[in-house]
Amino acid sequence: MKRFAAVFLAFIGVGAALSAQDRLFSVGGGLIGVNNWMVFTNTLDKETLDSSLAGDSKTSKNTNVGNALDFGGYAFFDATYGEFDLIISGGKAFYGSSGSGDGALDAVKLGLALYGKYPIKIGSSGLSIAPMAGIQYDIVLGAFTAGGNPVQPGNKTKGTGIFVYGGKDDPAKEGTLMDLNTLSLKLGADARYFFTEQLFLDSQILWGVVFDSTYVAGIRQSIKDADEKIDIFTHGVTFKLGLGYRF
Repeated sequence: MKRFAAVFLAFIGVGAALSAQDRLFSVGGGLIGVNNWMVFTNTLDKETLDSSLAGDSKTSKNTNVGNALDFGGYAFFDATYGEFDLIISGGKAFYGSSGSGDGALDAVKLGLALYGKYPIKIGSSGLSIAPMAGIQYDIVLGAFTAGGNPVQPGNKTKGTGIFVYGGKDDPAKEGTLMDLNTLSLKLGADARYFFTEQLFLDSQILWGVVFDSTYVAGIRQSIKDADEKIDIFTHGVTFKLGLGYRF
């Protein structure tokens, strides 16, 4: 992961240097919507599968799919071949194994994103399209339960808060909001329509894979330590619509 981040940052730096030669810088902002799905599948050994878990079908797999919907605003700085986004959004942060019901908390997040892209002009129509790829890091600034109560670091005495699996010797390790932060890899396209030489409408659609947060990684390890097979895959789509100004 560190190697990928270093290569990507180098790519952004090269893009920014090329952009400086063209002097095509732009800034802007708008609205953003994100919908992530968490697919959680654990498999039990059929030889030891309890009938109450298996049901009549005696199946060995249990799958849950949850979705988390976010809305917010974003600001961007564009250097033709590279883009930096600053995002503030409110929605869900995956917390439990299913990502739905009590598995997702209401959360306020700060997102930092870096993209590399290659703009392609479409004739003289004022339209340009750019394939793009990048990374985004989401920081959970605050999380709240369904009742609106703020989530605090773990408290074993009261039995409330965020807990991270700390191994068989410490199955409920105290956690913090940082344990809900996530890193995503995103691919997509940017489309811009220029009303004038400077003012343009910006729209983006991206698909991304969300890597395990510390909390979700703990869920994965705890089930693995219970001699069960586990698969957690989180992915989602991002939509952006905004206005920008090119210098």
